[in-house]
Amino acid sequence: MRKNKRVSCLMVFAMMIAITFSAVIPVNAAVTLNDIGGHWAQSQIESLVGQGVVNGYPDGSFKPENTITRAEFMTMANKAFKFTESATIDYKDVQPSDWFAGEVARAKAAGYIAGYQDGTMQPNKQISRQEVAIIVAKILKLDTLAANEALQQFKDASSIPSWSKAYLAAAVKAALIKGYPDGTVKAENSIKRAEAVVILSQALKPLGIEPAPPVAKTTYDKAGTYGPASGSETIDKNVSIAADGIVLQNMLIKGDLLISEAVGAGKVTLKNVSVTGTTTIKGGGENSIYLDGCKLAVVKAEKADGKLRIVLSGDTSISEFVANSGVKVVGKGIITKASINKSGVNIEPTPGQTTLASGISAIVGGKTVYGPASSGGGGGGGGPSGPTVVDNLAAGTHAGNYKITSSGTKGPASGLAEVTGTLYLDPGATGSISLQNVKANKIEVSSGAPNTIIFINVQVTVTLTVNTGTQAQTVRIVTQGTTSINQTIASSAVTLQQDEGSLGNIQINTTVNVTLDGDFSSQTVTVSSSASGAGVNVTSGSTVNNVIVNTSVNLSGDGTLSNVQVVQANTTVSLSINTDNIDVSSTAAGSSLQVEEGTQIVTIDVEAEIRIDNDGTIITVVTTVTVSISGNTPNNTQGSGKVVKAPRFNNVTIGGISPIISSSTSGYTLTFSIDPNAMYTSGTATLSEDVSFIVQNANYSFDGTASTSDNLLDMALIIFALKGGKDGDVCGSTLIANSPLIFTLTGAEATTVYSIVFQ
Repeated sequence: MRKNKRVSCLMVFAMMIAITFSAVIPVNAAVTLNDIGGHWAQSQIESLVGQGVVNGYPDGSFKPENTITRAEFMTMANKAFKFTESATIDYKDVQPSDWFAGEVARAKAAGYIAGYQDGTMQPNKQISRQEVAIIVAKILKLDTLAANEALQQFKDASSIPSWSKAYLAAAVKAALIKGYPDGTVKAENSIKRAEAVVILSQALKPLGIEPAPPVAKTTYDKAGTYGPASGSETIDKNVSIAADGIVLQNMLIKGDLLISEAVGAGKVTLKNVSVTGTTTIKGGGENSIYLDGCKLAVVKAEKADGKLRIVLSGDTSISEFVANSGVKVVGKGIITKASINKSGVNIEPTPGQTTLASGISAIVGGKTVYGPASSGGGGGGGGPSGPTVVDNLAAGTHAGNYKITSSGTKGPASGLAEVTGTLYLDPGATGSISLQNVKANKIEVSSGAPNTIIFINVQVTVTLTVNTGTQAQTVRIVTQGTTSINQTIASSAVTLQQDEGSLGNIQINTTVNVTLDGDFSSQTVTVSSSASGAGVNVTSGSTVNNVIVNTSVNLSGDGTLSNVQVVQANTTVSLSINTDNIDVSSTAAGSSLQVEEGTQIVTIDVEAEIRIDNDGTIITVVTTVTVSISGNTPNNTQGSGKVVKAPRFNNVTIGGISPIISSSTSGYTLTFSIDPNAMYTSGTATLSEDVSFIVQNANYSFDGTASTSDNLLDMALIIFALKGGKDGDVCGSTLIANSPLIFTLTGAEATTVYSIVFQ
């Protein structure tokens, strides 16, 4: 058991080789770090920093002896080996808003990590030397056979876990990992930043990836205006501004831009300047850095005293703004994403997305926002790693992810508590929460008793997810007041009780039972393809307008179900709820409707071959038709509709061909179990000429035409509504027991009459 768990961990660790440390430094950026001079790994550190694989800290240090996390190493690996493709991930401890989510997705796609058996990734756990060895060995596809002798040189070889020996030995043999001066390898020790850098540097050599030399730098250190008055100048270098009173205009800088400390509290202006790399602002003051009509990828505010003002004007846009110091941003411009890591920040133009580090507050868009109470990650990875556990939420904006684990009424009595990330509700299997006056990007219900999670005046802008894992009880969600939820995703069994407000459209993602209680007439329920065997129950007095079926499903209940759309082929819909209409799309060929005895369906719109199983009797609809079913009183005015339920009769014979008859309290169903290409046992099977025909008895008359391409069997099937239409309708409601039905064909030469009697 322990061995299997270790192997799983390894796969996860393998996945983590890549996460980078902090801010991204573009490839070939000039490197200046204040704490690596004379360090044994100095050259490798400078090389990988220059390539943008790993970063230093805002204070100019690298901290080579610090340990790193799984997420950080994943970032490093992804950048080092240029892994760019992403895979779909669904780890309990990785949220889309987490800074490392994209790196985890790329690591999984690269195939060097999978995650733990409990569904976690543990991205903020420190990674060990042996785990890094495994990851690198997997990436390089090192030979792990017959390599164990490479470990015998180490004094602690006998203590190396069996699950890592082969990979560690392969890494040692490939000279990726070396031992310590005391003769040990210390496989289980947490790896240091410098060690990780050296291992990656060695791993890149077999691939022919060598560090590129730093690019040259252009420095402007005298006041004045630089750049053309019109047009544009391209600079393929890093640029440094080192004086007050400098104006750069009409430039494209294909590198980094540094507004250095030498500017002091002075003024710098950028007009129509685009920077593809990182713009770092360490100088300037309250008299401002002016950005007019600029296009900047990443802007970092890193003024030591925090007294910095940035003025935006024109059509200035910043893809990512990182506040590593105090700063005030004013004016008009577009900031796509903002990461705030220090207090004393005021950003007037509201960013598209804002993340705050733990324990700080800032003013964003005129509102005070708060970071979480705790944070994870190291090396400046940015942002909180997981939800902050709180007992309640006060009015105001709360940046990041939060979790409430206690029962009771939560949220402010007045005002609004806004959560910019995900709010987790996890009171335990016997707990309950009444959440009031809260707005959140996402809410996830992780546990809760059948005595409910109640939403009172709650807004969810993206998704409400119900995922209670292995919890035995079915949680109940109740909406009250002005609750407005964009979409509800059921990933575990749940009762959705919509008293007031709206749960939005509902999506069922796994094989679970979902009970709907309330008026859902304006919403759509979608059963995803991954939810085969799921159940939807509509309670008495409840109304559901539309259910879209992408896989086999059980639909039940005593409520009202207006419409069911079957859109996937070979889908089985088990129906024990009265339904107004079933719409079988052209993409649903081979599907089956299993209708419980006594269940009524008003109409079935069929655009593909399906099977209707009612009390063991199979009806096959071959062409595009509309089938109308209404029990003892079939509707005979359904347009091009065809009736498959007929009133009570005991035996039917057409030219010796007898149908299979199944009965219920609501009537009889006829199924002709015959070969469509077979001939009548009596009478003429095919027509020698075009004819007209009349079908009539004492109470009913129907006429139409038939051609030489038709046969009498087809005509019979038309009459009994088991095959797609010719000219008009036939309805079984008029076929009265003991009343002869006369089938008359009229041609140019003769008239042939067949008598069909229901006995």
